[in-house]
Amino acid sequence: AAAWQAEGRTVSWLAETAPTPRLLGALAFGDDARPRAAATVAALARDGVRGVLISGDNPGAAGRLAREVGLAEFHAEVRPEAKAALIEQLRQGLPAGAAVAMVGDGINDAPALAAADVGLAMTHADGGTDVAMHTAGLTLLRGDPWSVVEALALARATGRTIRQNLFWAF
Repeated sequence: AAAWQAEGRTVSWLAETAPTPRLLGALAFGDDARPRAAATVAALARDGVRGVLISGDNPGAAGRLAREVGLAEFHAEVRPEAKAALIEQLRQGLPAGAAVAMVGDGINDAPALAAADVGLAMTHADGGTDVAMHTAGLTLLRGDPWSVVEALALARATGRTIRQNLFWAF
């Protein structure tokens, strides 16, 4: 179990209590980074986007995943309602005009998706959760993290077009 935890896995114990308490085994769980997650984090950083991992997992698992994708900042063992509060904390001290975006794929992310200036729900092979998709302002239909980079580029291009059209309209 110690070796699993050192690898960043979450360990659950299986035991029976009757007739006498005894340990039956241990199970290790963990998330692996999605393909292209590290490239996405690097591209966003080049664009001046500060990335932060917010996870309900233990510090070892969250830290391993953060290191794997190239994030220096992470928050572990964060409950769903605390994720929304953390989004509010991240918003404090931002320069004028800056926004907080949240990318999530599960029901545990829904409060933070709602609290963020921009919520992006990401689907995956299992489909994602309807709650996340209904809470977010934007649903990324591919489970590819690179979709975030593409969505940001599309949003910037759309903003430029709107500003140009307003200029010519006046």
